[in-house]
Formats: sequence, C-alpha cells, structure tokens
Amino acid sequence: MNLTRKIIAYLQLISGTALFASLPIYFNTFTQWAMILFITTSIMDSLLQRRFSARELLTMEKIPFWACIGTFLLLFVYLPIDHYREHWNILAESRLAFLLFGILGLLGTRKIPTKVLAYTSIIVSTCLIGYLLYLFEPLLPGAKNWKVVLNLCRTINIQAHMAFNLYLNIAIISCFWLFKQYDSWIKRAPLLFFIGLFYTCIALSDGRIGIVSCNIIMVIGFLYLLPTTYKKKALFIMAPIALAVCFVLINNHFKQTSVNNFTHDYRYAIWKEGAKIIAESPVVGIGAGTAAYTLSEAFKNSEHLSAHIFLIEQAALLKNIVGAHPHNQFMQSWMEHGIPGLLCAFGWLIVPLICLKRNKSNVFVITIWTLIIIQMQTDVTRGSLTDLGFCFYLLLAMNYAQQSSKEVVNSK
Repeated sequence: MNLTRKIIAYLQLISGTALFASLPIYFNTFTQWAMILFITTSIMDSLLQRRFSARELLTMEKIPFWACIGTFLLLFVYLPIDHYREHWNILAESRLAFLLFGILGLLGTRKIPTKVLAYTSIIVSTCLIGYLLYLFEPLLPGAKNWKVVLNLCRTINIQAHMAFNLYLNIAIISCFWLFKQYDSWIKRAPLLFFIGLFYTCIALSDGRIGIVSCNIIMVIGFLYLLPTTYKKKALFIMAPIALAVCFVLINNHFKQTSVNNFTHDYRYAIWKEGAKIIAESPVVGIGAGTAAYTLSEAFKNSEHLSAHIFLIEQAALLKNIVGAHPHNQFMQSWMEHGIPGLLCAFGWLIVPLICLKRNKSNVFVITIWTLIIIQMQTDVTRGSLTDLGFCFYLLLAMNYAQQSSKEVVNSK
C-alpha cells in the first residue's frame, strides 16, 4: 500500500506540474491528458490518504469550491428558462472544469511544492519566448510594423495575450521569490535577467492589464527584497515611477485608452450592451445560452461592434458562441444567472483573496490572485483566461491558503 501511495503521489505531482506548464498554451491534447491524469491521481490520492475525512466541508476556505460547483449546476437549474438550448451543450462542456476542480478542492489535494511551480513557470516562459523568436525571425525582414507582426505571431502560435501575460507575470513573481531564497549572486544574477526578459515581452504585447499588473509586481517585488526599514521610503518613490511607466507604455501602444476616446473603445460598447441585457432581468437572469445568443445578436446589430471582425466572427459561429461574452466576469455571471450567479462569482473570485489574507499566505500568492481579479474586470473565464486555467489557479491558491491556515494554527 505504501508503494502504491508513493506512485500515485509522484504521478499527481508530475501531471499537476505538466498541467501548470501547459496553461499559457492553447488547449491541446497534451493539456487534456495532463488534466485527466491529474484529476484521476488526485482523487486516488485523496481516497488512499483519506484526506477528505480530516477536512470540514463548511469552512471559509471551502466556499470557492462550492461556488465553482454551483456555477456549473446553475446551467442545469436554468434549463427551463434558457430558450436557446442548442448552445447549452457547448457552454456546459466549456465549464466542466468548474465542477471537476470544485470537487477536487472539497476532497483535498496534495499541494505542489512552491519551488516546482516557480521553476516550471520560468522554464516554460523562457522556452515559449525562444519559440516565439524562432517563429518571428523569418518574418522580420518583410514586417512593416514588427510589433504588430510579433504580437500576431504570438497570438496565433501560443495563446491570447491575457493568458500568456498572466503566466509571464507569475514567472516574474517566481523570480523575485527565488531571488530571496538564494544567497549566492551566481544563482541570483540569472533571475534578474529573466525578470528583464519577461517584463520586456509583456511591455511589447497588446495587453493593457498585463502591463499594469507587471508594474504592480515590480513594485511589490523590489519592496519584498528590501529590508523592512526601507520599505515605506521605497514605496513612496517607486509607486509614482511605476504609474508613470504604465501610462507611457499604455499611451504609446493603445491610443484608444485615453479618456477622450474611452467611450469609443469596443470594450466599453460591449459593457453597455451587457448592461442593457442585465437590466431586463437583474434578479433572475436569462440563462447562459440565451445570454450568449442575445449578446451575439447585439454585437451584429451595433454599428460600432459590427466593425470588429474578430469579435463578430467569434460570436456568430455556433462552435465559438462562448466568445459572445461581456468582457467582465461579474457582468457575465449576473447576466446569465442573476443574483445567484453573481454570488457564485463572488464566491470563487473574492473569497479566495479574503482567505489568503486571513491565513497570512505568501505575499506573492496574494498578488497572483489580486491580478486575476483585476483581469476578470475586462475578461471572463471562458475568454483569454480559459476555464481550465482559471480553475487550476484557483485550486493552487486555495491549497496554499489552507496550508497557511494550518501553519497559523500550529504557530499559536
């Protein structure tokens, strides 16, 4: 039995690490099998180790997992009022990760070591940047606007900018964390190089949220490395510099983000259409399938949004109906399932942050989850940050929150 437990534990560690490594890449067969193996071995590990017997199911730390399961079950509850059920199967399949990872969270899973995740994020990010440069180099001679070509190449071959940038930001966080673990500058120097490399990649991207988040990380990272006596003075100096850098980068890359042109931004137009749909049924909602169909029709009928070819193509195709969303997670949950959906979204977005802070988790784990909350204000889980990626981040965050809770209890 001991040998079986060890084999299952190693398989869970390997598959979990492989799953984490695949998050910045478009969903593929490798990701699919890594997910199946991770879920299978996690359940087996929980049963063999009887982790579930030592865990209460009604605690603050379990709320996010109950909320994930509730988010999936609401699809079934709303079937009677969902008038466009031809979309239901697609939406249910796309959100299956909520159910699976919610169950795993309730059962309890073995935490993947922090160093394994840190090294994985750095190695994968470096390899993906190298792969991107390999693909981009032949295109460079004929590229009139090399930044546009670079970002297009990145989006087509790796992942949409928001998911990739989030992973790069996690890699930067990992570099800062590892930097403090080492005393030797032989080990520290490469980490500074990687921070610069990942920061540059994000700065050249199309991701406004990624750029803002990256500068927040840089401030927190340098404060993390400084002695306590210098932190307040450094924050007073660094915060305005970080804000200025954010403004310059965003202003240079995205002229449409200026205050005068904000109302002409397509995301603002999408929010307006989403708000109109919510106003029709703010308490109950209209169902996921109906919401996707209604919003896709609004995209087509809007003079402003109909000019956005990619957005319309995604919304118009049945197989990509999940692309018809309001670019805001709280708005989407509210639009689909009313107040119950909004409460579920609050449960798996905000409650984890409360738990992480209450249980005195590592500052960088809290930072990662804060960045995800920020990202969800301009995206949804079935957008650039896929349901699978989000749910796995959720599982990691809550595992560390629960581990911190044990440490706090043991220290008393």
